[in-house]
Amino acid sequence: MKTLQYTGLCCLLFLLLSEPLIAQIPSFSPLGTIQQVVGNTTIEVEYERPLTRGRAIYGGLVPWDKVWRTGAGYCTKLRFSKPVMVGKQPVPAGRYALLTIPGKDEWMVILNKDTTLYSGHKHDREKDVARFRVRPTTTSRHYEALTFDLDLEGENARLYISWTDTQLSFPITTSTEAETMAYIDGLFTRPLSDTLNYTFAAEYLFFGRKDLQKALKLTELGLQTDKGGWVYRLRMEIFEYLGHKDKALEEVREAVKFRKANPLDAENQAWDLREWGNHERRLLGGLE
Repeated sequence: MKTLQYTGLCCLLFLLLSEPLIAQIPSFSPLGTIQQVVGNTTIEVEYERPLTRGRAIYGGLVPWDKVWRTGAGYCTKLRFSKPVMVGKQPVPAGRYALLTIPGKDEWMVILNKDTTLYSGHKHDREKDVARFRVRPTTTSRHYEALTFDLDLEGENARLYISWTDTQLSFPITTSTEAETMAYIDGLFTRPLSDTLNYTFAAEYLFFGRKDLQKALKLTELGLQTDKGGWVYRLRMEIFEYLGHKDKALEEVREAVKFRKANPLDAENQAWDLREWGNHERRLLGGLE
């Protein structure tokens, strides 16, 4: 009995002493995460990042023409807070496994409902929600670790997958533009209100170079509700972009009248009038 108690005590001590040592050993494929707001949608990527460590990757560690979890450990996961288009295919809001089939000339990208996959061999094609082909490119730099990156393209994004000297990417299109344009169109049918920021909506159109005549109509509503230097500046910029420098100059002069009638503190008043004076001189120079 004493022998058994002694043995059990030794095992317990070994576990207690060894646990901190095990905890200090870093993962060979550390967890990587990305969370990015893209327009009206939050996109998240979660993956385990294997390193090259001098190994042959594609055609070696990662075989050609076989389903790959696109990472190490458990499969890489993509989450969308709202419905999106991925590779021009509709994908509902949700969390998905990102699988790929690497090929020498072309890759297949797959989004699958099963996010518990540890490897690709248990992939069930019936659970795929999207499949599309992408041609890889050769990078000018070496990626030691598998790297995911989300680049913004207006209200949409492009997801990049890079490892060693190989990179592929595909677009993720949100519903932001369609929803925003529907909201903006609705502003014209709602009662005039100073709680509706018409100027901000106009700025959205101007920055995106979308229907600038509609943007000007919104600024007219803005002049009635949130009148201030911002709306005059935006009108000046729109007219100048459209090539109507004479109209842009009119907005500058209206802004000066407004500011003199609604002064700021001395320091900001002087700065504001000086800035409008700079715009006036610049526009007058362009009219010569």
